[in-house]
Amino acid sequence: MEERAVTIVVEGLTHLEADELGSQIQRAGGDLDSTLQVQSDAAGVSGTRRGEPFTVIAFLAVSQITLTALAVYLGKGRARDRRKLKLRHSRPDGETVEIEVEVDTSSEEAVKSDLFKAAASIRIPLPKVD
Repeated sequence: MEERAVTIVVEGLTHLEADELGSQIQRAGGDLDSTLQVQSDAAGVSGTRRGEPFTVIAFLAVSQITLTALAVYLGKGRARDRRKLKLRHSRPDGETVEIEVEVDTSSEEAVKSDLFKAAASIRIPLPKVD
C-alpha cells in the first residue's frame, strides 16, 4: 500500500473481522489494494508466543470512502461502545505523528465525528467531505 498522509490503525481484529472490514470498504466503492493493509500482530515477536492465535492490525488509508466504510463497520450491529483507534500522520519531512482516539461506535455519525475532531486537534489534513 502506498504511504498516505493519514492512516487509521485498527488493532486487535480477528481475521474474520478484517475480512468483514474489507468487504465493507468494497461495498462503499473502495479499492482494497490501495486502501487496506492487514498484518498479524505477531510480526517481530519471538518464540515464546509461537502457536498462539494472533489478532491482526489493519492500516487504512484515509479517504471519504474509507471513513464511511469504517464508520459503518464499527457501528454495525454493535451495542453502544467506545473503541480505541490510532490516527497516524506522516509529514513530508519524515516526522510521524500518532495519536490514540477513543470513538463512540453507536452510529456512523458518531464514529466520523470523533475521528474528525481528533484529526483536527493535531492539524492533520483531511479528505474533502461532501
